[in-house]
Amino acid sequence: MMPLPAAGPSKPATRRVAGALLLAAFCATILYAHVYVEFERLRFKVVESEQLVSGGATSVALPDLRELAGQTSVIIINVRNDAPQPRQLAVLVDGVELGRFVAEAGRVSRIDLSVATGANLIGGERFVLSGPGEG
Repeated sequence: MMPLPAAGPSKPATRRVAGALLLAAFCATILYAHVYVEFERLRFKVVESEQLVSGGATSVALPDLRELAGQTSVIIINVRNDAPQPRQLAVLVDGVELGRFVAEAGRVSRIDLSVATGANLIGGERFVLSGPGEG
């Protein structure tokens, strides 16, 4: 005669599942209590109209940005490249390169650059977008 199968899960398996559920509940509570979800967005529109490149670069004065002191910031740029080939461009603020990117040929590219906390973007600096060619 064959032994009858067990009626339910064994005690060690039940304990493991209960332990995993308890750990998941604990982690969810810690995550909920310590993650800052909301933040205040500060937007500074610097350029209102299209800027043409002359001599391989375009330069714009930054407004007063003291409200951003000590915060990580993002610079968002929309670049239109009318050239038939992609262009390698660099973004600089007061001569310090923040990043490089490729502007795709014949289209508008959106570029998002993160500026680390502590970078001195307080205003009065020159924002420069440079690359080879005109237009």
